[in-house]
Amino acid sequence: MNEHFCTCPVKSCDKHPANHESGCDICIQKNLAEGEIPACFWVSVGGDLSNEKEFTVECFVDYFQRNREQYLKQEITKKERSHDGLHQVHA
Repeated sequence: MNEHFCTCPVKSCDKHPANHESGCDICIQKNLAEGEIPACFWVSVGGDLSNEKEFTVECFVDYFQRNREQYLKQEITKKERSHDGLHQVHA
């Protein structure tokens, strides 16, 4: 199987895209049915997930608020890199 781009650290999960041919659909369906947010969203915010016990929407909002500054810094860095790359291509 080709390596999937998924950033979920729980590769042992049978819903992880690396473990089947259906991409992200199965994971997202499972999370929606359980009122949870997929791990890839948590990972995209940054921060330490080791103390998280629940992955509900409400817990994600709290987690995001606690890690908001880190998230915004990493988004600014991504935009700067993207902007710099465009300038290099057009230079």
